[in-house]
Amino acid sequence: MHPNHRILWIAGCALAISCASDVDETERIDPSETDSQIALPPDDADVNDINPLRDDTGGRNDLAEASDTTGPMDSSTDSDVRGSLDATTPADSGVEDAQIEPDMDSQDPVPTGPDGAGSPEDITLPSDTVTSDVVEFSDLANEPDDADVEIDAESLDNGIEDTGSTIEDIGAADAGTELPSKPLYLLSVNNSQKTLEKIDVLTGAATDICQLPPSSNYPSLTFSRNNMLFGSRQGSYLDAIDPCTCEVTSIGPYGNGITGVNGITSDFGINLFGISHTQDVFITIDSQNGAGSEVGALGVNFGYTGATWSESENVVYAIDAAGDDLYKINPETGLATFVAPLSLPMGTVGIEMHPANGVLYACSDPSNLLSIDLITGDVTTIGPMNQGAYCNNLAAPWADVPCLDTL
Repeated sequence: MHPNHRILWIAGCALAISCASDVDETERIDPSETDSQIALPPDDADVNDINPLRDDTGGRNDLAEASDTTGPMDSSTDSDVRGSLDATTPADSGVEDAQIEPDMDSQDPVPTGPDGAGSPEDITLPSDTVTSDVVEFSDLANEPDDADVEIDAESLDNGIEDTGSTIEDIGAADAGTELPSKPLYLLSVNNSQKTLEKIDVLTGAATDICQLPPSSNYPSLTFSRNNMLFGSRQGSYLDAIDPCTCEVTSIGPYGNGITGVNGITSDFGINLFGISHTQDVFITIDSQNGAGSEVGALGVNFGYTGATWSESENVVYAIDAAGDDLYKINPETGLATFVAPLSLPMGTVGIEMHPANGVLYACSDPSNLLSIDLITGDVTTIGPMNQGAYCNNLAAPWADVPCLDTL
C-alpha cells in the first residue's frame, strides 16, 4: 500500500469512529451492525431542528422527518456533517444544551424535580417512540397506567338527563308568580231549610249542596283533622255528615249528663273539643262514639256560644253571646280568658277560624257572614248568607273536598 494511501485510510477510520461516537448521543446504534446508517439533516437544516415539534393538535413530528436523506457513511458526507455540527454546536456543549433525547431504555429515572431539570413539557422523546398521536405528559399524569384509549368528553355519560334547561330557567316560572289556589269556602247548615250550604268567604253568598233529613237541627258544625264533617245534633248527640250527599250517621250521645253543646271544634288529633253552655264546662268528644268527658270549668257563665280551634295559637276561641265577648279557652284546663268585647251584638252564634287563612269568621242573626278582629274584637260584615232569620253554625275543611270544588 502506498504510504499516502495508508495515511488517508487511517484518517478515514478515525473520522468514522469520531462520527459514530457523536451520533450515538442522538440515535442509539448497535455496534454489532456493520452497515450503520445515520439520518442526516437537509443541507440547510440546523442541528437544533432535530427535535420533535408540536403540531397543531398537540402531537409531535417524528424525528425521522427532520431528514429525508439516509445512507451509508462515506468520505463525501463526512465533511458536511462535521461542518454542520461545528457551525451550530460548541465543542463543550452538553446534552441539555443541545436538547438531546434521553435514553428511554435506561433504568435511570428521568429527573422532573427542581434540581436543574426542566418541566415535563421540556423533555423530548426518542424518535422511535414519537408519533403524531402522542399525548401530553400532563395528560399522562391523569390517566391510569393501562389507559390506551383517547376519551371523548362529549361521549361521557354523567348520569344526568339533559333537559335543555339552564340555571336561569330553573324556577323562572315561580318568580313573581303566585300559584293558583281554589277559592276558600265554609259550610253551614241552614236549619230553616234543612240544607247543607257552601258559603263564599268573600261575599257570604250561600249555595245549596244537598238536602238533610227533616228532623235535622244542628246548632254547631265542624270538620275534624281527618276532614270528616260532624254536627252537634240538638246539642246532645254527635252525628257524621257526608258533605257530598248529606247522608247522616249517628255517632252517639255525649252522655255523662252533658247537654247544650252548642260549640264543637277539632282538637289536637282526630277527636273534638266542645263547650256546654248548660254546664259551663269545656269537654273532649270521642269522634268514634260521641262520648264527652269534662276537661274543666269555663269560669264564666256562658250564654249562647260557639267554638273554634286556632292552629297558630293552640287554643280554642269562643264567643259568649250573653255578654257579646270574645274569649280564649285553655284546652288543658278548660279555663276561659277574656280577649275583647265584640263591636256587634250577637244573638245566635256560629264561629270558625279557617285553617287556610287564619281569619276568624262568624254568623248570627240576621244571617250575615262576619269577620272578627282577634285583638280588638271589631266585627266586619262580609255579606248576607240568606239563611232566613238566623245562622248558628260554620265549618271549614282541613283539606280539599273534591265534590265541592266545582260547586
